[in-house]
Amino acid sequence: MPITILVICCSLWGCGDSGPSGETMALGQEVYNRPASCVTCHQSIGQGQPPQFPPLRANPSVVSDDTERLIKIVTHGMSGPIEVKGEKYDSVMAGLGNQLSPEEIAAVLTYVRNNWRNEASEITAEEVRAVQAKYPDRKLPWTVAELDGLPADTAQAGGAHEAAEADTSDPIAWGHALYNGAAMCATCHQPNGQGIEGAYPPLAGTPWVTGDHNRLIKIALHGISGEIEVLGKSYSNEMPGQGGLLTDEEMAATLTYVRQAWGNEAAPIYADQVAALRAKYADRHEPWPGPELAAVDNVSPLTNVRFRRIDMSDIPEGLHLNTPEFDALPVIDEGEIESNYFDTTKIAGHHEKDALFAVVFEGELEVPAEDQYHFALEGAGTAVLVVGDEAVVNQPDIKSKWLNKKATKLMSPGTHQVKLYYHQGVGWKNLKASARADSVSRTKWAITPKPTNDMQLSNPNYLLVPERDEPILLRGRFEGLGHLGMAVGHPLRVNYAYDFSRSQLTRAWQGEYLNAAAVWLGRNDKHMGPEGSDALDLTTRQPVAILASLDADWPGPVKVNQSPEGYEFIGHRVVDKLPVFYSKFFDGVLSDRSVPQTGSLTRTLEVNSPEASNTLVALLAEGAKIEDLGQGTYQVDGSYRVVVDASSPLPEIRRQGDRDLLVAPAAWEDVSIDLPSWILSHTELEPQSPGHRATWAWEYQWID
Repeated sequence: MPITILVICCSLWGCGDSGPSGETMALGQEVYNRPASCVTCHQSIGQGQPPQFPPLRANPSVVSDDTERLIKIVTHGMSGPIEVKGEKYDSVMAGLGNQLSPEEIAAVLTYVRNNWRNEASEITAEEVRAVQAKYPDRKLPWTVAELDGLPADTAQAGGAHEAAEADTSDPIAWGHALYNGAAMCATCHQPNGQGIEGAYPPLAGTPWVTGDHNRLIKIALHGISGEIEVLGKSYSNEMPGQGGLLTDEEMAATLTYVRQAWGNEAAPIYADQVAALRAKYADRHEPWPGPELAAVDNVSPLTNVRFRRIDMSDIPEGLHLNTPEFDALPVIDEGEIESNYFDTTKIAGHHEKDALFAVVFEGELEVPAEDQYHFALEGAGTAVLVVGDEAVVNQPDIKSKWLNKKATKLMSPGTHQVKLYYHQGVGWKNLKASARADSVSRTKWAITPKPTNDMQLSNPNYLLVPERDEPILLRGRFEGLGHLGMAVGHPLRVNYAYDFSRSQLTRAWQGEYLNAAAVWLGRNDKHMGPEGSDALDLTTRQPVAILASLDADWPGPVKVNQSPEGYEFIGHRVVDKLPVFYSKFFDGVLSDRSVPQTGSLTRTLEVNSPEASNTLVALLAEGAKIEDLGQGTYQVDGSYRVVVDASSPLPEIRRQGDRDLLVAPAAWEDVSIDLPSWILSHTELEPQSPGHRATWAWEYQWID
């Protein structure tokens, strides 16, 4: 028996070849699985992520004898379209030569060449050094044409060479080319700036990009490490600095592009700003800690902030703020505010909804150079903002209930005294104030604090909890929705959110409902998200569509704050304490109603139309993978099931791109149109006119 085993081992691995050492494989595995390294894109077992990141598992290119090609790719990166096992991939891989030593590159290449059914020779550190010595000045990723030894004009050159050919006089065009090429930003943050959730944060719509320009330059120069929060999601992968890769001019162009792409609106960044920070931190060689840079968002431009709370128990008729009579009123509390914000939440009595509340804040604003400053006050109550001796924002009548005032003032260099009078009677004590200089950025300097989770949860009034049989219907801004939508919280602890612009139910979740501090504290200037768990991101595509044919592709996702073709949101009415949403749908009306159950949510779509289209189809679910479990039950991404009502047409699973869609055709019935007149007034339909109705009903069930 021992002889038999020896023969088998020799036949499989070769008696004289021991393969890579355990030490080399261990180092390669450690390098491969480092944060922001190979594993993020190519995954833990080398399966990749189509259509962006190719697999390394059972990949002929990985086990090729052309080891110089592999070393060049890992050292400098690669761009351009490639094909692996019949699948096409076209993205930029960032080079790791400035992060990994020759020993680490050799080990990680050896590891992937001898793992996941791969088997190939070991690559040594000496081989890596020899290849790198041939290209000491190489900065750009290799194109596929270069790696294949083809002339550059016989294949697509890719983004790396687009940067070299771009018009450097246009910073946006140049920055776009650099972003997708030499700067290699698109590799992680993606060409659309959306990043990869859980790995690389988005650049679109985040203050990390549009906010403090010095912070953004520091990140680009030196990198960032540690956990940060971007648009409500946590990210902890380390980003390497690009200071050694890009000149001051290239970095300024790249950052200007990202600050003005994908809906971002922020001031340009200039080469002299980059140069100044590069010189200031010339001795820095490690990434900036994320929490340290995040604190930039929470720094007030004010210093030496004090407050006086005024006794309003006996006020004369017609009293106005910022008058000698008001300043003469008794003071019931005073002190300093360490955060240097004009922060009403630090003052006793702020949470007393039924009490009169008046306070005078004072602080100092340092102005480094002459500049136009834009001041704004918004909230419940009335206020006056005094800079120096001038009331720049002035709403002094204490009988006023709502505040929304702006003003601009040319500020001279130096220290300016700032005073804020604020009064609110019965109701929420909410105030938002800001001061912004033209030369800084378009991000507002908040001089009142932004709502935080601790601030929200410290007051139970902010955490909305449905009680008994009374659902809560809250209009506002919610994660994933446009400017306006509605979130419904139910006592059964099943909640959902509806996007008015898209006319679509986009999210459902269980447990706690919402924290409404964004409404009460911030005047709804940030998007609220679910407080509970098991959130289902259902879809951002339209709920029903008239297709060119029943097997035609479904329309793509609907962008934020846009409506699908043929749609116009009309409004909602409450039936049995829950909303029914109505939208004009071409010549007809779409109604959408959801009813929470224990552990599930039932949904009914209904189209009333003068014509019965034979290509009308409804979208019941969308996911990366939908499985047919039989008897009208379908499982979506392993997280929830869709159970179709027996009265509704059976759907089919349709693969479209990298997504599965569960779609069902219409089953029309002849009816008399019976809808409220205020809904019909948005259409050409007449009450009780003959028409047609199609109905779909199904249930979302969470999987335990």
